[in-house]
Amino acid sequence: MCTISELPARNIRSIVKIVTLAVALVAGCVRLPRAEPEIHLIPQGYAGWVTIAFRGANGEVRAYEGDARMYRIPSSGILITQAEPNVGSSPPWRFFFEDPEQTRTPIVHFWPTTVQDTEANRIDPTIGISYMHRGSLQGGQLRCDVEYDQYFVGTKAQLLSAVGREPALHETLRQFLAANYRC
Repeated sequence: MCTISELPARNIRSIVKIVTLAVALVAGCVRLPRAEPEIHLIPQGYAGWVTIAFRGANGEVRAYEGDARMYRIPSSGILITQAEPNVGSSPPWRFFFEDPEQTRTPIVHFWPTTVQDTEANRIDPTIGISYMHRGSLQGGQLRCDVEYDQYFVGTKAQLLSAVGREPALHETLRQFLAANYRC
């Protein structure tokens, strides 16, 4: 029996190529199912954090528009829904502001990374979506675990003003859910 260090370099390269190919084939076959498309309807003029709390017994009934899940966000920015979380890879998201007459204005900008605190960003009037994530709250005043999706909608200046206030945001969310969410 020989060790790897005793194998000729070309044999080692061949073994590495074969292992890499095998891993790639397995990874290509093991895919998460694609998540359902989503439509988010946000009240016209709203800026701030949006939270969608799932599995609320007293939440909004799961709604669809075509094949897309539809979330109509209330003016509080916190939607409690009976729906299960949307599990899977790469859901196609569409975000809209919606006025009282249900006229929709698309929100097309998305900032997937940290927004730098620059003068250009502070004066940019563009509205977009940022900091999308999934989280959960447990214990304390809550009678059960609550899983939620959350993101920020607004200008970069509004986002920069909100960053760093996450502990207060979580406490406000916890209090809202303790008062309004039913397991």
